[in-house]
Amino acid sequence: MIKPDFNGKDILKKIKDEPGTAYLFTEYLDDIDYSDLNLNGLSLEEINKLGMDYEYGENGKEADSLTAKKYYTAAAEMGFINSQLNLAGIHRQDSLPNYTKAMYWHKKAADAGDAQAKYLVGAMYHEGEGVKRDYNEALKWYKQAVDGGYMYAWYVIGLVYNNDYDEGAPTDHVKAVECFKKAVKAGIDEGYYFLGIAHLDGKYVPLDLHEAFSCFEKACNTGIPYALKEIDEMFENGDVKNSKYKSVSQWYADLNDGGKLARNYAHIIREEDEEDVSLFEKSAFWYEQAVKKGDKNAFYQLVLIYNFYKENNENKGPGRKKMAEYAKKFYPREKKASHNNKEKDECEKLIREITKISVYEKKNSIFGINSIINDDMNDLLKIGLSLVSDAIDHEISVSILDLISDENKLSEKIIIEGVDCLQKGVYPSNVKDVLCEIYGEEIEVNIPL
Repeated sequence: MIKPDFNGKDILKKIKDEPGTAYLFTEYLDDIDYSDLNLNGLSLEEINKLGMDYEYGENGKEADSLTAKKYYTAAAEMGFINSQLNLAGIHRQDSLPNYTKAMYWHKKAADAGDAQAKYLVGAMYHEGEGVKRDYNEALKWYKQAVDGGYMYAWYVIGLVYNNDYDEGAPTDHVKAVECFKKAVKAGIDEGYYFLGIAHLDGKYVPLDLHEAFSCFEKACNTGIPYALKEIDEMFENGDVKNSKYKSVSQWYADLNDGGKLARNYAHIIREEDEEDVSLFEKSAFWYEQAVKKGDKNAFYQLVLIYNFYKENNENKGPGRKKMAEYAKKFYPREKKASHNNKEKDECEKLIREITKISVYEKKNSIFGINSIINDDMNDLLKIGLSLVSDAIDHEISVSILDLISDENKLSEKIIIEGVDCLQKGVYPSNVKDVLCEIYGEEIEVNIPL
């Protein structure tokens, strides 16, 4: 391992002064030595497969990011393009990404002629990952990817030209429409959503409500919830003409979807304004459509809404009898209630059960602060850097930003101590154990989760 010539205080100050620079300090973490691997008799395909097994924890292997990197590096250095792409991907997606190495391996594969790698180089310039965002450089690589047969790049080129928001973007809606048309012609159905918007708007193509609806319908078949939003609004506005469907619920009932599309649309509705009761009711409607399609996760959300209405004495949303039917659908029970309030008994028990599950899942989701101590941070004891990177670089949670505020000296100690441990080459297997060792057992309750 290459020893850094800086300490934890230096890194903390640098990242606070220049948000977005955390990745610059990870170069030395990924100096991969694979000399301990026994590769005798293995083909490059087999070495790459072992890397995948360790990355995803498959075929009897326990998920181990470092071991996966070792196998990928071994095959990548021998010119195996799939390993070069996999290694770039794992560097790019780490909890604290190493964009420099991701770009290095993407370009290695691109220089060997791989069209997908050319697309991925373009994507890094497009997103400004490890480099200054450069739309023209991104377009150059995307077009090379198209020329090499990676047709998904047409869709992303369309997104670049369709950008009205970012300064410096080469906005050209006419070109964007042409790119989306080329994308759908090549089988990239995501482009239908933007073609639908164009026909609904009528600025860059003829105004055509029928064609707009058709495009949104095709986009729904690819799982784009915003396309369902447009169809829902078209029904509300009376823009759906000459259709056999009288309502959006009738239309959705015939859609080949397992409920995920409606659930994701319901999430979008709730995020618009959680205080708006009308939106709350509308999200309940779409969660229920998803439940009817068999989506269990939507049922969890519907339970929370059911409880909200019940606690506020409001007779809205699905009633107790309907909720009991849904509960039995997802949690069939052999034992039958012997009294007259069968639906009430069965429903209320399951409501309590599912509410607990849902709250637990919410607390432990990516938006929950309990994710501070999780598997993503265990690989290389990125205690402080991961907190800073997640908060400043990715803005996952405002609450994590609070952890690195000047008022919270404990978090600064964690950051400094964590980096200094890295400098000494200490790699404990469990972050929580390290925190307890440094600050005592009370650290579990003292960290403001």
